[in-house]
Amino acid sequence: MNISAAYGRRARVCSRCFGIESVRALLVLTILASLFGINSGKRAFAQSVNGLVSGTVFDQRDRAVVRATVQVVDQLNATSQATQTNEDGYFVFAQLRPGKYTLSVEQRGFEKFEKRDILVLTADRLSVGTLVLKVGQAPMWLRSPQKLLPSRRRAQNNPPSFRPLKWPRFR
Repeated sequence: MNISAAYGRRARVCSRCFGIESVRALLVLTILASLFGINSGKRAFAQSVNGLVSGTVFDQRDRAVVRATVQVVDQLNATSQATQTNEDGYFVFAQLRPGKYTLSVEQRGFEKFEKRDILVLTADRLSVGTLVLKVGQAPMWLRSPQKLLPSRRRAQNNPPSFRPLKWPRFR
């Protein structure tokens, strides 16, 4: 018996079986790929409808305002999204539906900044540029300390009175 002839015959028989199964497998994979390809195309199209708004927040001395709260409000639906600026003063809103928005920036020690009627179009990548925050006014108690602190003359004439603490009596 010739060994190479036996292997060749087996190889031909197996190649015939493998050929039929490979055609079936290729057909199934083609069908699955086309179905998933259609769905992923819809998913990619749906993501491209939303717009992107970005910008930076600086103070009057050209320093980045870190951790400022930036909020966008959809003027039609009154829905809002909020984020904070990073260490470079940068912010981004990546998933905004097309429409008109109001953008506001708040940070302690600064006046509130507001920009209205920002139009986001389909698949738009919009930069609002650099937003400059003005230093806000100090609280009233910090601006006029003479009203809160007694004058030296009053302090000398009327020393503060201290009442001794009364301890509760235990029976």
